[in-house]
Amino acid sequence: VLTTPAYGNPIDAPALGSTTNLDAGDDRITMAVIRNNQLWTCRPIGVNSSGGSSGVDRTGCEWLELDVTGATPSLLQTGRVYDPAASNPRFYFLPSIMVSGQGHVLMGFAGSKSTEFAGGYACGRLATDTLNTMGPVVTVKSGDASYQRLDSVNRNRWGDYSFTSLDPNDDMTLWTIQEYATSIGANIWGTWTTRLLAPAPMLVNPNGAGCEGQTGVGLA
Repeated sequence: VLTTPAYGNPIDAPALGSTTNLDAGDDRITMAVIRNNQLWTCRPIGVNSSGGSSGVDRTGCEWLELDVTGATPSLLQTGRVYDPAASNPRFYFLPSIMVSGQGHVLMGFAGSKSTEFAGGYACGRLATDTLNTMGPVVTVKSGDASYQRLDSVNRNRWGDYSFTSLDPNDDMTLWTIQEYATSIGANIWGTWTTRLLAPAPMLVNPNGAGCEGQTGVGLA
């Protein structure tokens, strides 16, 4: 049993044109991947404007990195992605996460608020970033229309999933697949796939030069 920071239950997400809020799911883990004995995972959670568990009024995405080298896992770092706006915050939900061979991480998720159609979003961190931090949220695909499809118990279902993956051709390029509310028809979600290239390597000797047949010339 691992202790993680306290949180609330996810809250269904408002969206422009949706009279019933989008089903944001519950607090179950939505994706997990192990790389180099580190397990990365994520889930939707309920938080307040500072990311805490008291007075929960919005949904965000929590990510965790666990060390699973031994028989007993330990928590290495964790963070929360949420909108800190005092009013009308964007809700983030249904996250997916992946780590590259370089140790860089990408998390994709859905997002919406009362003045925006439902769309896809993402954020990430480099292996060298400060622990417990993610970079800023970016828009993968803005929603184009309203969405409302109620199931038999009146839930406004929004997928249940997103997916983020690693390109097997280079072990560096990351892909995320997110839903967005599309305008091709009434109350239909579309799928948007986004590729994020690995950052270029840092050159420690960018002015270095070498001729054909020469050895021992360092550029990176």
